[in-house]
Amino acid sequence: LVDNSVAGLCKYEMLLPDTRAACIHVRRLHRQGNMFAGISTADWLRTVAECRFVISFGIAGTIDRNELQVGDVFVPSHVIYYELSREQEGLPALRPEPFRCQRPELALTQVRRDFATGDFTLSITGALASGEKLVDKPDSELVAQLRLINQHLFAVEMEAGGVAAAAAHVAPTAHFFAVKGISDNADGTKKTGPSGEQSKN
Repeated sequence: LVDNSVAGLCKYEMLLPDTRAACIHVRRLHRQGNMFAGISTADWLRTVAECRFVISFGIAGTIDRNELQVGDVFVPSHVIYYELSREQEGLPALRPEPFRCQRPELALTQVRRDFATGDFTLSITGALASGEKLVDKPDSELVAQLRLINQHLFAVEMEAGGVAAAAAHVAPTAHFFAVKGISDNADGTKKTGPSGEQSKN
């Protein structure tokens, strides 16, 4: 373990079963938002000689309680960055940028089986919306617009779009995907709800 907590960096070095060396780099983001996440990820990727996976870990809010509950773990099929838009009369016309998650499907299927009897669900179906807004109304006009873009949109957050864009630009051969713990219902009650529920993820 190489730890530089001041810079928010940790590196774990290990040997794989076939004796190949491998490293896991962990970068902690100190600020919210896709812009900061993208810049931070791009800066880090430029220091790595070879990168096979770029994974955005963190929390998200569910906007579909039929699919995701607080405490569930969500590994979306797509991350949709929704901030790009065109001004027009009434609501802006969104011009979202989707990023397909190149997930290790076989590994996820096995993990899903392993946790099938646990007290949370591992969901690997649906899309994640990523923008600069803290969504606290699942019935807002923004969420309604996003659902018109993708009816399988299940959660929202503020960093994965930036990480995906940085990976696509700086490390195009790396596989990107996101793993998000569902911490709240995106309804403005995140700080007032039971902390035990939020800590499940």
